[in-house]
Amino acid sequence: MATGMNAVDTAPDVAAPRDLTPAEQSRLEVSVERVTTMVTPLSGDSIADLWDTLLEGGLLDDLEGARTVGVAIGTLLLDADPTARWVSCLGPRGWTPGVVSSVQPASPVLVVADALARWPGATADWIAPYIDSALSHLTNPDALGDHPWIASPEDLPVPPSPDVVDLATKALSLGLALVGSKPKAFAVTPGVGGPMSAPAPGDPTDHDAVRAWARQWGAQSGAPVLAVAWVEPPRGAARRAATRAGSVTVEASEPGRLGIVYAHEFVTGPEGTSASGQPVILGASDPVF
Repeated sequence: MATGMNAVDTAPDVAAPRDLTPAEQSRLEVSVERVTTMVTPLSGDSIADLWDTLLEGGLLDDLEGARTVGVAIGTLLLDADPTARWVSCLGPRGWTPGVVSSVQPASPVLVVADALARWPGATADWIAPYIDSALSHLTNPDALGDHPWIASPEDLPVPPSPDVVDLATKALSLGLALVGSKPKAFAVTPGVGGPMSAPAPGDPTDHDAVRAWARQWGAQSGAPVLAVAWVEPPRGAARRAATRAGSVTVEASEPGRLGIVYAHEFVTGPEGTSASGQPVILGASDPVF
């Protein structure tokens, strides 16, 4: 059943990389040590062999293999560029390790997020060209990169309307209010007296199925704007940290028009759950409906 909500006004901030926290640094050091033990010598070919081996022996719903390959690529980039270093970046799944250089200090290579994106489809023969492209980006001051950091909606190729931005930020607020131990997905439309939301049926982690349901729900509502949101609780090694990070991601648009992708991190700890920092813009979205 649809429910109303009161909006919490928030302003977008630039999705800039930040230094690793001590807990993130410790987890990453463990991962790097494991990678350097598994892959000797560390090279593009050996990482590609590791990718193929992990795909053959692993389940696609187990993302640890993809994370391992992402860390391996990042370690290789640090070996190749003396100025490169690890940072934490906000990607589609929340804060994730990335690599920056002195030439590109604000435009990271999202090694772990990019490996995770290629894992479900068992993408083949991507690692060597990816490494070449990443090294070119890190050493070329004129490179824009595949993941530009966007400060405001006006920086998008097709700036969304104020109504789209407003609904997206309200969906973020609702997502932060729904944080729990399990993933969630829902859709939001404008309503009289406040936005109206409905939970997605089925598996909230199946983003394509959630989008298909949201398109139908939005079209039936006759709304001029639609947002679809995912709440991702902490997962993997982060669950064992004293402070754990999750994220809310929102896609919003008008019918048939490019929209916007927003995200907001939250942290859970001994004192409960709270939003972390400001919402950030990850880029443009395909039309939501």
